[in-house]
Amino acid sequence: MSNYVTYPMMNMRITQLPTGTTSHKPHTTGTPKDYPIDEGGKNTGREAVYCPCDEIIIKRIYGVGGNGTNTVFFESTSKCDFADGTQNYLCGLITHSNDSDLRRLKEGQKIQRGEIICYEGTDGGVGMHAHISLGKGRLKGNGWTQNNKKKWVLTASGGTFKVEQLCYLDPTFTKVINAKGLKFKTLPSKVEYLPKYEGKSISLVDGLKAVKVDSSFANRKKIATANGVKNYLGKSKQNTQLLNLLKKGKCVKP
Repeated sequence: MSNYVTYPMMNMRITQLPTGTTSHKPHTTGTPKDYPIDEGGKNTGREAVYCPCDEIIIKRIYGVGGNGTNTVFFESTSKCDFADGTQNYLCGLITHSNDSDLRRLKEGQKIQRGEIICYEGTDGGVGMHAHISLGKGRLKGNGWTQNNKKKWVLTASGGTFKVEQLCYLDPTFTKVINAKGLKFKTLPSKVEYLPKYEGKSISLVDGLKAVKVDSSFANRKKIATANGVKNYLGKSKQNTQLLNLLKKGKCVKP
């Protein structure tokens, strides 16, 4: 099953973009760079920031007790499916949560989709919000570094990215109040896969028969269309492509 990355708030009200002149522009114009957003939630109370994928692990907690601006660093425990069509581990940081939020977290703690990581906060002398920055891969070093414009930026083994490049929008979970002009891809409908083929045959027909799926040309053509194989003619290259998906358990059911 896919491990989609979704926007981590129930209400999207972005108050500052990565290019924002209030404080973010040096993040995106310095070296190295990241692409943070400020998220204000629905503007009443303190809204939660939720786990954006199947599961994350808390890697580092910084600042609690006045030693710096409160920040929690996390990584996904498995590879994720990003909105830009790629797969990798997800990593990120969330800043400004209050001490009370971060004191209930522990490094090494695992949090699953639908569970709360932390809340918006005011730590660091700011108005109520969460500063969120995301990247691909694992955290590098201690998770951040100061760039040449004196901003602390996320460090990720696969690079840092804009939130809309990584996060899908799940309209059943997130209400959009203000996206500040950002365009998010909608979370795909639930995808079903054909049973995984565990055999050694190099024949797509044999593989389909083994998992009790109709192996007729007409049905293979439907399977090909569902998996992005255009103009299916039953050619060897096309069959091999579909068989490889079947062996991985990633052949989409038409």
